[in-house]
Amino acid sequence: MSRIGSEAWGRQRGGRLTASEQAGLFLGLLGRRVSARLSRREGAAAGLADIDIALPDSALTRAALEHCVAECAPAIVNHSLRCFAWGTLLGARDNLGFDGEALAVASLLHDIELGRTGRRERFACTCFACAGAEGARGFLAAQTAHPPLIDRVCDAIALHLNPHVPPEAGGEAHLLNAAAALDVAGAGLSGLHREDRARVLVRYPRSGLKTHMIEAMGREHANAPDTRAGLLVRLGFRTLIGRAPFDG
Repeated sequence: MSRIGSEAWGRQRGGRLTASEQAGLFLGLLGRRVSARLSRREGAAAGLADIDIALPDSALTRAALEHCVAECAPAIVNHSLRCFAWGTLLGARDNLGFDGEALAVASLLHDIELGRTGRRERFACTCFACAGAEGARGFLAAQTAHPPLIDRVCDAIALHLNPHVPPEAGGEAHLLNAAAALDVAGAGLSGLHREDRARVLVRYPRSGLKTHMIEAMGREHANAPDTRAGLLVRLGFRTLIGRAPFDG
């Protein structure tokens, strides 16, 4: 069986978790929370002002941004832009190798199917992250993107709902997972310098993300309860979103 949450797993399982998979993800979430508390630090040793958080200037990135804007609410567009910015800063802080264009495209496409449960029948998977990966694969193929990049982007999108994605799964997948958790629930926010936090939030305002995300996750739970999103909601994820250390 493929790694839980991967694009291949989504095709095999339709995005539906078995009881043992649910238990494994629950333990993974507990482990992440304990690890975060033990390693919590207030701000990185130094800011990363020299790290550019603007999207790469490439035709593929521009096409992905245009697609994101056309498909998503403003709150999700800015969330996607912040995910790229957070991921870039985390990668620089931790000296992780990653492809900036692949991270940008994955960030821009990762939540396109969030909450859009009324059109899930067009995909092989009921999980919004795996459905998003499926949609991204079609979009990127139409853009004649290189197959290795398509694979990295789509697995990053599919995996981003997991409790933790190790760097060995790919730099882009690891950073998108960490960045999305940071932007939605505040996980790891204190590990970035306050000036870096401020410049991301000023450049890409939150635009009511909490309300949008809580409502969208509610729709996922109601219509796809046996997916990772459904499990997260049952474990209190909407409360965590509401308590995230952001204004909106």
